[in-house]
Amino acid sequence: MTETFIAHELQADGTFQTAEFRVSVSDNQAVVERNGVEQQRLSGSYKLCRVLQCGLCCTDLARPFLPYALPQCVGHEALVECEGTRFCVEINDSCESHDSPNRCVFCLNTADSPLPTQCPHRITMGINTWHGAMAPWLLCPTRNLVRVIDANLSNDAATMLEPFAAALHGVDCSGSANAEKVAVLGAGRLGLMTVLALNARRTINKRVQIISAIVRDDRHAQIARDFGADNVIIVAKDNTALLEDASLNSKFDVVFDTTGTPDGLRHALTLAKREIHLKSTHGQPVFGLRHLTEMVVAELALVPLDFEFSWTTGKNKNNKNVFCSSTVPVSVTRAVEATGRFVHTQLSVHAADAAFQTGALEQKLLATGSPFPRFDLAIVTSLSEIDALIQPSPKHDRSLIRPRGAILLLQNETESTSHDTHSRLLVSKKIKISTSRCGDFHNALEVMMQKDSEGKLLGTRLEKLVTHRYLLKDLPHAFDVAKGTVNERGRPVKIIIDCHEMPLNK
Repeated sequence: MTETFIAHELQADGTFQTAEFRVSVSDNQAVVERNGVEQQRLSGSYKLCRVLQCGLCCTDLARPFLPYALPQCVGHEALVECEGTRFCVEINDSCESHDSPNRCVFCLNTADSPLPTQCPHRITMGINTWHGAMAPWLLCPTRNLVRVIDANLSNDAATMLEPFAAALHGVDCSGSANAEKVAVLGAGRLGLMTVLALNARRTINKRVQIISAIVRDDRHAQIARDFGADNVIIVAKDNTALLEDASLNSKFDVVFDTTGTPDGLRHALTLAKREIHLKSTHGQPVFGLRHLTEMVVAELALVPLDFEFSWTTGKNKNNKNVFCSSTVPVSVTRAVEATGRFVHTQLSVHAADAAFQTGALEQKLLATGSPFPRFDLAIVTSLSEIDALIQPSPKHDRSLIRPRGAILLLQNETESTSHDTHSRLLVSKKIKISTSRCGDFHNALEVMMQKDSEGKLLGTRLEKLVTHRYLLKDLPHAFDVAKGTVNERGRPVKIIIDCHEMPLNK
């Protein structure tokens, strides 16, 4: 099957230009040509699917700031049609996508569970190498197609399966299951879906829980109530009221930061009693931490001293290999060794990263019980050490800590930095910062197909988020509306792009 079409490509400066694509799919191979030149040749089972529509999200807007090459067709909230059937498309094309006999350890692992979202060979729709869904046609790994069977689930609701899956995954990966009071800070698109996911889990599992949504305006407040929030707090844009209201200080067991802004974590730290679940990927530093976005992508946690840390949804709690900074007191390293774990104190971050590149350290960690070829835990005493562990080299994006591992922060009483107040607050409140990335589409679709008290599918509530929609030919204008540089019918909550075929002219 071969299709030729015109599509918008996002440029490094944030503008758009069109390009002509020719995509061919044959047995176990796909070829992408751009403006008459072969751009990509992929092995595996692929389908060429007609795109019905695609959601526009904050990651699309932030795409020029991400460390992946442009130009590119963007968009990853895809609803496609193939052979008369609707499908949503999982956004990571990994070893798992093709049932490769040579799957990497992340796609193959059985000690905890496979993590194809962390596959080092993955390409990601509309973000890394794999052209996105804001185009007439989308090349899809066959195993990534998730069938939308029920005709009662509208196209708009189905298009939001990807962000809802991310929201539900955040709920499931947090400690909210055992929390009496939870809050969603920054209840915009992702935040409102998090409210809906919390309410769904509360209903399904019969939890006794109070859900609060912290929003900026009446429109978001009403949707939050419709989605299941018990309390709604409307605050000014800068959220200063949150810091000034003593009654909110440490009020919530778990706070979800979905603000997408650097200030979100600072405010969440004030509100949270036990845990902050971080979903924001804005790429900007927060009280001295420069790599929080990378921390979210790798699904790492920042926790008080806890050798028995485990991911909420995981099985492996051994944490056999622990990296200890040279600043960690000897008494702590001895305490770790006393548990039977392997403590790595002789390696600097630079030396450890170099050893990982040769492959020798990876094999050693796997052989001694780590589920993935990275350290399970790291113990540090400063924020700068956290950054170094998350991003040890500018030449690659691999953390020294395994996905769903943790960095344990001790307070160094002798260190004094301009950001020390925040690290001291983290330690004194014993706050855990958890993170999460992509969710499982099948799990999310199962929740969306649950019926509410009125007998309607839960997923149909997501239609309330759609405030603006545009044709594919108007994609540059839609981005301007989303960024707020153009005001059209008020501030959008969710924009949908109808991906009707563009005319074949440039």
